[in-house]
Amino acid sequence: MDLENLLRAIQPSRSDALRIHHRLGILATLDPRQPGGFHRFALSRADERRAAQILLQIALHEKADVLEPKFRKSEERDSADWCPEWTLPPAWAEGDACPRIGTLQFVLCEGAPSEAVPRDAFLPEVACGKGPPDDPPLRISATGHALKS
Repeated sequence: MDLENLLRAIQPSRSDALRIHHRLGILATLDPRQPGGFHRFALSRADERRAAQILLQIALHEKADVLEPKFRKSEERDSADWCPEWTLPPAWAEGDACPRIGTLQFVLCEGAPSEAVPRDAFLPEVACGKGPPDDPPLRISATGHALKS
């Protein structure tokens, strides 16, 4: 499967993109080289919290616009109790400042790529943009056991 171009190739709706991220894992489908668009994160999940931090770091260093930031303490999908007049704390992009519960969503408008923190610097943390592993394919016996090469 071409994860690197998956979301660009199928151009899913917002709800379908969220389902894909949930099923495959946000760090498997997030491409930091193309960070723009709508994003929603369940902050109790470490991978989603890290993905949010990656995008917020890109936005911070590129001086990109983060539009319509919303936060709620609930992670219930149908919950509409967003915190009124809430603003995104810049510290959430770094370290442990981001809360470990709640839902964060925003629209990221891409800025000019920064040379100080290039988008490619985040590629080691995501599966997107990586070729196939160098390991030889795993061989399985008829009984279901791994065979040594």
